[in-house]
Amino acid sequence: MLRLRALARPIGGRGFCSPALLTFGEALYTFKPLPPGAPTDAAMPAFAPGACMVLRAIGGAELNTAVAVSKASAQGGGVGFVSLLPSGALGDEVLRVANEAGVATAACQRSADSNVLGTLHVVDADSTGPRPFYQRHGSAFCTGTGAATHDWPNLLYGARWLHLTGITPALGAGPRAAWDSALSAASAVATGPDAPLCVSLDLNHRPSLGSLEELWSAVRPHLPTLTLLMLSEDTLRALAAAEGLAAPLADDEVDPGMDAVDMLAQLREAWGVPLLGCTFKRPIDAYSPATVSAIEYAHSIPLPQGHPYFAEDDAQRIKDTTHGGRGVRRWSVLAHPGGIASTEQTPTEHTPVEVRGCAPGSLAGAVRGVARLSNSKLKSTAHFFTPPHPYESPR
Repeated sequence: MLRLRALARPIGGRGFCSPALLTFGEALYTFKPLPPGAPTDAAMPAFAPGACMVLRAIGGAELNTAVAVSKASAQGGGVGFVSLLPSGALGDEVLRVANEAGVATAACQRSADSNVLGTLHVVDADSTGPRPFYQRHGSAFCTGTGAATHDWPNLLYGARWLHLTGITPALGAGPRAAWDSALSAASAVATGPDAPLCVSLDLNHRPSLGSLEELWSAVRPHLPTLTLLMLSEDTLRALAAAEGLAAPLADDEVDPGMDAVDMLAQLREAWGVPLLGCTFKRPIDAYSPATVSAIEYAHSIPLPQGHPYFAEDDAQRIKDTTHGGRGVRRWSVLAHPGGIASTEQTPTEHTPVEVRGCAPGSLAGAVRGVARLSNSKLKSTAHFFTPPHPYESPR
């Protein structure tokens, strides 16, 4: 049986005021190469071929969102992270980094049986560009988290917002049980018209962890609890096809029908979610509105045969143009009771490509804007709002 070592200070309940925003998930240690041109302290020794300087950081989608919200807040703080961390120095490092960013960690548990922290390595394994590789098996979170690890009714007492992702339920039976437990506790206070708690979920489907169908079967029962659901463009189109709103696309097809924004608005109505968002990305040198398919974007780039990013296969060409190092442009669209809000006119550009995406930053911007509204206003079809740009400086 897993033994837990709680932090010294209790959290939740009537004896303690929880942070306004809580996020829950696995923390990771990330390693990625320094970007080109970054200063280094020392050259690599000649006897270490293939060695390179790397950027080491603490991350994880849910913790990244907590840090981004904390940094975007004018006074900082008001944000807490919930997780099961390993014993020893690696767990201590997560706590240190989170606390320095203004994120409270009193709700974190420490495993007394595992000192393993999951890792993310960004490497160019096949000379086609950097890709993320996760190593989670055996981590304290994946092996030790369960339905009873956290006292969710107490943790959520006094909180205004709970943020989760679709990564956690795909990490194993224990994390899935903990994730279900968090959402079940949240549903007790998040479903009324004047509910004090809002719940957001970044679907964040990872094919290496399971199929979209498996993930959606876990998420769908919790839709009535959600205030905000965030999708990627590929999951948006796949779920729209599953709902009969669009035909699924083959790799060599161009979408002739409903555009992504219309899909977003119709799925929001069908699912009854107050806010449904989607993130988009396109190569910087092939920018057009979101209503054109990704394959049309790829073919709009005039690349001759023999060019390092040329590919006959459509799916591979899309991958190459977004991961080829020339940079991507990203923006978000949000369907809400009053219509559509978009940051397409104020996008974020990443050069070189940020291979891990920008979902935590986008979510932080949306949460920061939406949290200003009461839940009753979110559910009012007459209320219109425009959330701030994800990377807007606090005013």
